[in-house]
Amino acid sequence: MPDKLTDLKIKSLKPETKPYTRSDGTIGGLVVAVSTAGKKVFRLKFVFQGKAQQLTLGAYPAFGLAEAREMALSAKKQLAQGTNPAAAKQAGKAKRRADEATVRSVAGDWLVLKQPEWSQVHLDDTIQKLELHVLPRFGDKPIAEVTKADIKPVLDIR
Repeated sequence: MPDKLTDLKIKSLKPETKPYTRSDGTIGGLVVAVSTAGKKVFRLKFVFQGKAQQLTLGAYPAFGLAEAREMALSAKKQLAQGTNPAAAKQAGKAKRRADEATVRSVAGDWLVLKQPEWSQVHLDDTIQKLELHVLPRFGDKPIAEVTKADIKPVLDIR
């Protein structure tokens, strides 16, 4: 069995010509990966539905050994319940991104995307309509919360 990782042992890990990992020694599958540049990242290696996978937990030293062990135990609980912790993490990230996307930010991204296709006159007209009718009403509202009831009054303006 590998030696138990400690903060001192992690600090002493030096970069080598190839990336490498060191096992935690207490929680199966928990490793600290060291890049050739010396960056250290905690990962949990696991098998889900017969397929080897890994979950990146966080970068050292901002993310400590105790936190990594806690997250590894939590991920192992998810595995025991039949949930893929890597997929759950991705779903959580996607939901947070969707929650953070406001009507204003999505409109800005859409305008950047459409700008090469549109004439300057059409672009200016679209920006003016957005600023006059859409953004004052719900520009800072999360896009995921916009409903038909929000949009209908804007479309009925004459």
